[in-house]
Amino acid sequence: MTRRHRCDREAWRDRGSISIELVGILPILIVVVVLLVEGLLVASAVEDTSKAARDAAREASRGGDGVAAAQALLPDWIDVKRVDIGAAPGCAGICSTVEVSVPLGFPGVVELSQITITRSADFPAPSVPAAS
Repeated sequence: MTRRHRCDREAWRDRGSISIELVGILPILIVVVVLLVEGLLVASAVEDTSKAARDAAREASRGGDGVAAAQALLPDWIDVKRVDIGAAPGCAGICSTVEVSVPLGFPGVVELSQITITRSADFPAPSVPAAS
């Protein structure tokens, strides 16, 4: 038997091994990608909730509707549970607290669970002009 025939037989035995390895690693890759996407969605929700709390306090300090400002900033897939605006103990001006519920899974497709995010903001109270 020549050397060439022996190499051909060894190569023939290894045929399909890459397909088997791909089938084994593909579910792990899918889980990693899904977890990364979920992490990005939650991070985005935390950032949006912080911005909503800040905008609600800012709008309320101007005399506007802080609740509407907070709700307008948040995307549809985030469920607003509570928006509190007003002076609170330890608050130097106008405080706002926004509490939202974020679905885990794929919003609108599969929701496995929900987490609650609460963010607060403190905006300086408007200064009252001194009477002359």
